[in-house]
Amino acid sequence: MRLTLITILCVSLMLLASCSPKEDKVAAANPKLTNAVPQGIQFKVGEVWSYKTRPNEEGSKLTICKVEDGELGKIVHVSVKGVQVKSPQSPGGIATEISHIPLSYAAVESSITTLVSENAPVADFEQAIKKWKEVNSGRKPYIFTTSVADTISFLEIVFSQGQAQ
Repeated sequence: MRLTLITILCVSLMLLASCSPKEDKVAAANPKLTNAVPQGIQFKVGEVWSYKTRPNEEGSKLTICKVEDGELGKIVHVSVKGVQVKSPQSPGGIATEISHIPLSYAAVESSITTLVSENAPVADFEQAIKKWKEVNSGRKPYIFTTSVADTISFLEIVFSQGQAQ
C-alpha cells in the first residue's frame, strides 16, 4: 500500500510538472505568519509541527523528513499523519498518512502553527525520494508550492480518481 501511494504521488507530480507555473506565485501571495512562528526558521529533521489543516483534520501533524537545497530553492520533504484522504487503494478507502510530500520552504513556513516536538523518529522514506528524483530526472524537480492543506486536497483528488495505480 505504501508503495502504491508513493507511485500515485510520483505520477501526480509528473502530471503537475507539465502544467505548473515557473514562478512560485502562490507562495509569494501567502501572507506572513504571525509572530507565533518566527520567519526564516531552520527546519530540522525530526521536528513535528501542527499546521493549518483542512476541516476535521485538526489533529493532523507534519514531520520534517529531509531539508535540501535544490534548483527551486530550499525543499522540505515532509510526511503527514492524521489526515482523512479518500484513496480507493487504501484499506477502507481512506489513507490516514502520506509518507512523502516535497514542498517549497515557503509552503511549509506559511502552513505551520506550533512546534510539537523536535526529535521524532523519521520513517525510512529514501525509496520515496529516490522515486521522486527518478520521475523528475532530466528536468527541474516538481515541488508543491501551495499550503500543506491545499496540497493534501489536491492529492486526495488524484488518489480518489485512481489516476495512478
